[in-house]
Amino acid sequence: MTKIALLLALALLPAAAPLGARPLYQPFDVVIDLDETTFGRYIDPARSGDRPPTYILDGRGRIWRGLHGFSEALEVLDIFGARLSFFSAYHVPARNAQILAQITLSDGRTALQLAGRRLFSIDDVDYVDAVKRKDLTIVRPRRLARTILVDNEAENAFPGQEKNLLWLPTLNVTAFENADLPRFDLVAHLIGRQQFKAAKTYLEKIEREFLFDENKPVVMLGLIARALELSANAGVPLRQALFRLQWDGQSGAIAFDHEAYFANHAALAANLEVGVSLIRQYVNPQFTAASVLSGLSPRARFRRSQIIARTCQRVFGDSHF
Repeated sequence: MTKIALLLALALLPAAAPLGARPLYQPFDVVIDLDETTFGRYIDPARSGDRPPTYILDGRGRIWRGLHGFSEALEVLDIFGARLSFFSAYHVPARNAQILAQITLSDGRTALQLAGRRLFSIDDVDYVDAVKRKDLTIVRPRRLARTILVDNEAENAFPGQEKNLLWLPTLNVTAFENADLPRFDLVAHLIGRQQFKAAKTYLEKIEREFLFDENKPVVMLGLIARALELSANAGVPLRQALFRLQWDGQSGAIAFDHEAYFANHAALAANLEVGVSLIRQYVNPQFTAASVLSGLSPRARFRRSQIIARTCQRVFGDSHF
């Protein structure tokens, strides 16, 4: 998407609605996965020497956090008229309810209150060829054309419902959340004048992937907003609009390629920019996308900064720092 096209898309989005106004779109359903899609898990918080700045303890003592912009994205979707549901295929309802109750919107409501009774868990999955699948007919059996499944695992889409999937694949964030940061250590070891170009490219790739992984809820919001506009303007079902924006609408091919997803920087940046604009418009005028450092604990942020500084010194010398 070119800069001009993106600006035009932003201009076409609806103006902010007054509190209590009717939804901005015809009703549609968004079924949102939790683990590694809209929540991230801290790998080893005790080892890092401190607690994350924001965290959620589930019933099993694990520490989770809502990814950046999660509550804001939910709030905008609610304004748009979305009927929100949550579907985690790996945990029981009580645990899912517990973490959703700790995500608070600007008006004091929680994510759990937004979902009402539409909270689905491992008890609700179907098994097809021994693979867990999320059949959207459990949510809205007669309106699949206006139902979206947001998930990081493509195989969770029920056969015949692949076009309903908004795919947000997961980056392996262990390197970023562990105090040791092994992938950045690897970069530091690679650095030398001869290897600098390759190492710099690797570092930029990892940082770019982490940026979009940390901002998943904002990317989700931007893509849904663009699909809603395309659906309205082109007169096509919402899931067809979503399909066109994500995949090759001409050939009908759907390729769940992790590397290709993160390599499509222009599309991800466009969705992120639309999402940020909408959150600023409807929820928080000062909202910004998370930086590469936002998801790290304080000690991990400090250690990562040290590695980058040491890397630069080895390449350019002390005179630049």
